[in-house]
Amino acid sequence: MLFITGVLATLLLSEPIPDNNIKEQTFTWLNKIKQSKKDEVINYFSDIKNTALGVKQDKTLLYAFESLKTKKYNPKLELEVDKHYVKKYGSFYDILFVDKYGYVFHSIKKESDFQKNLLSQKNASSYLSNYLKKPDNEQFAEFEYYPPSDEAAAFFIVALEKNQQHSGWIVLQFASNRINKILTERQELGRTGEVYLVNQKHLMLTDSRFIENSTILRQKVDTLAVKEAFQTSISEKITSDYRGINVFSSSEKFELMGIQWVIVAEIDEDEIITNQYKKYKSYF
Repeated sequence: MLFITGVLATLLLSEPIPDNNIKEQTFTWLNKIKQSKKDEVINYFSDIKNTALGVKQDKTLLYAFESLKTKKYNPKLELEVDKHYVKKYGSFYDILFVDKYGYVFHSIKKESDFQKNLLSQKNASSYLSNYLKKPDNEQFAEFEYYPPSDEAAAFFIVALEKNQQHSGWIVLQFASNRINKILTERQELGRTGEVYLVNQKHLMLTDSRFIENSTILRQKVDTLAVKEAFQTSISEKITSDYRGINVFSSSEKFELMGIQWVIVAEIDEDEIITNQYKKYKSYF
């Protein structure tokens, strides 16, 4: 018996002992991923903001704006604008030329907003027109559903002047596909980990890993973790996610372009427990 007890004790001592800091380790790992994704999003917005604000010094675009505003058909100039767009503004989905009365007299995509008045009675309460009514020279309109493109869109709105008089706006539209790509890259997130953005309406700005159809501006995330992050800036807890599944959740509020968002990094509690068991299977 003494011999057997000694052998068992030796075997047990030779097996790795589970680390008691599994919660701390999991949150440290989630925070690292969350910070990396947040930095990528911030850098992306910094780059496209600089591009958008460069419009005021873009002689090609400014010349085209004033020339096409006469509403005379000029296919050669329109072609030049298209080429210039591809070369310099390809990160944007579309560029709208809007006169001071709200009329869209040129665009790259020529969707249903082309040759429409964004400030007319019919469109006066639309998402984009509300921003055009504001006095700021440079504005960022955050992601909302935009009917002409049938998807979520955000805008940089740059007011133009001629002879010290307001002459209209150049509006640069971009889709959510780039930030969606950044956050839905899940190479280090196991089977159930995901990172996503939530706006102040508690709607997802990126796609869920677990829902087949797009969740952008469709999936409500009214979870305790997101509420806490908006209130106190940071939240770390094991809690239910938007699916009702228990997860390790690390959430953080941050401001971008004057807009507050929450970035969330989560992984199912079951996966963490299962991985712990597999790692120390002999011990357990």
